Amino acid sequence: MGKVNQCLKRLFIAFNSMFAIFGGLMVYGLIKSSAYSHQMSAVGGPGVGWAWAFALGVLGISCLGVFAGHSEKTLALKIFAGFMGVGMIVMMIFGIISAVGKEQMKTSLQDTKVVKDILQIPEMREVLNHLQKEGTAGPNQIYAETCSKFIFALLDMVFNMALGLFFGFAVVALLGLLISLLMVHQVNRHDDAGASFNMKGY
Repeated sequence: MGKVNQCLKRLFIAFNSMFAIFGGLMVYGLIKSSAYSHQMSAVGGPGVGWAWAFALGVLGISCLGVFAGHSEKTLALKIFAGFMGVGMIVMMIFGIISAVGKEQMKTSLQDTKVVKDILQIPEMREVLNHLQKEGTAGPNQIYAETCSKFIFALLDMVFNMALGLFFGFAVVALLGLLISLLMVHQVNRHDDAGASFNMKGY
């Protein structure tokens, strides 16, 4: 019989196996998209270095969790718990940064100071004058509102998805931390109890 509750052990291994598959799929997707990422970075687009670090981190930590759960070794479980604690803190920090960025984006879109600064540039004023001349013979009907509400709704959806992702991973890391600490406690309690022996009938 193992040192850890078998139901908890199976849950822990299944939990980490699912994330190992997720990390493997992320690595596979990054390999497939490597040609596009080189093209994007050549024209100044964002690199995929952070995506590689995240995918390999998810895959590596999940494989460590599967090994720690299967072997029931205290050191491996403690290392896994440490990674879960650090991951939870990092995801919380990124979630808070995303929440603050969302509020800053909301106020900056409603602020007219940015437009005033742009209109101080002579080239931009020439472009504006040229566009106003082109718009003298337009259609009979125009939209009642600008597209800023649509742009804000789109950006708001992106920020909400980022918040859900970061805080969701923080909750998952917290669950992994609690389960691994419970398994460490059960292994230590089993080791402190000593070896079992058969009772003799007298």
